[in-house]
Amino acid sequence: MIPLLHITTFICACFCFFVVRKLYFSYKESRDKNIGNFLKTFILAGIYFIAVSLPGLVVSDPFWVQVLYIFGYIPLFLSPVFILNIAFNLYHLPGKKYIFPSILTIIIVTTVLSIIFFAPSEASSADGVFYYWLEKTPLWLRDFDGVMITFLIAGGAFLFLNGGRKVEDKILKIRSILLGTGLSILAVAISLNYIVALHAISKTVKMWSVFSAGFLSLFGVVAILIGIYYKTQKKTKIIIN
Repeated sequence: MIPLLHITTFICACFCFFVVRKLYFSYKESRDKNIGNFLKTFILAGIYFIAVSLPGLVVSDPFWVQVLYIFGYIPLFLSPVFILNIAFNLYHLPGKKYIFPSILTIIIVTTVLSIIFFAPSEASSADGVFYYWLEKTPLWLRDFDGVMITFLIAGGAFLFLNGGRKVEDKILKIRSILLGTGLSILAVAISLNYIVALHAISKTVKMWSVFSAGFLSLFGVVAILIGIYYKTQKKTKIIIN
């Protein structure tokens, strides 16, 4: 059988680290805090995609597959932190210092609960051709994780879409819209994988919800990649006041 989901998430990881390379050189040249936050976001996103791609490609022991899934939540939760930092920097909002401690607290609590209710993962297939590894943490905990992560990523999407609506520069507008669209697609992918699939009416619907999440993640990362590269010959910032 073919681990299609894990193949697509590995491709997403490659795109993320490709974006990281671009952002690293941009940050090295400009030392812009927003670009630095974006760089950290994609480093963490790349680590997450690597963690969830290893089952089926490299790791096949149910115990270690579940360990990888639990570990994957850490960078997945941390990555939107830096998108929110951009929002707080951009709009000069109070309370920025509470973002990281608040989400770190959530990570610690969910990780501890995942360890307490630990159960080895299991492989699942509805058609005998494609398969993926199921996470075995309690349903209520996965619901909570899915809702929180979707909310955080959707918040980042709103930042860029709203910023693109306000700027007058055409290049900045298009780049912001592309970045916001990419984040919106990722938010939908997260909700499909961590919310919709959990409550699917059949095993087939569950499987295709998860597979769709993998493909949407790829499209989302590509949209963000295009947004970062769009008209890069012009020395413009990703975000401006």
